[in-house]
Amino acid sequence: MKALFIDDDFDSLTPAMTKITSEGLSCECVKFKNAMSSVDGFQPDIVIMDLMNVGATGDPTGSAGKRLYIKDIWEHRFCPVIFYSANPDLVVEIETKKLNHPFISKIKKGKNSKDFLNKKIQK
Repeated sequence: MKALFIDDDFDSLTPAMTKITSEGLSCECVKFKNAMSSVDGFQPDIVIMDLMNVGATGDPTGSAGKRLYIKDIWEHRFCPVIFYSANPDLVVEIETKKLNHPFISKIKKGKNSKDFLNKKIQK
């Protein structure tokens, strides 16, 4: 099984990636600007992503150019997505149907979050 981490702070992922790779998963970590090429090339079974700017929209101003990265991901590869962030509740529910989808989860980064993340992935 392959897990793709999308995050601009790789250091914050070390505990989670160590735990997940110890369970036999193959992991790759990329910054947001390289996310779509990695979705296409790595072809993950699950995507674990931090939030960029305001939620997953990538647009802190709330202007008309909002992008929902999950939509982009699912256009290239339909797989579970976990929002793994210090504040996952910032996910803006622009596309309510997609964000309430059973393949979407939110986990707050923290002391024991690597264990919660591992359990979620193993489901």
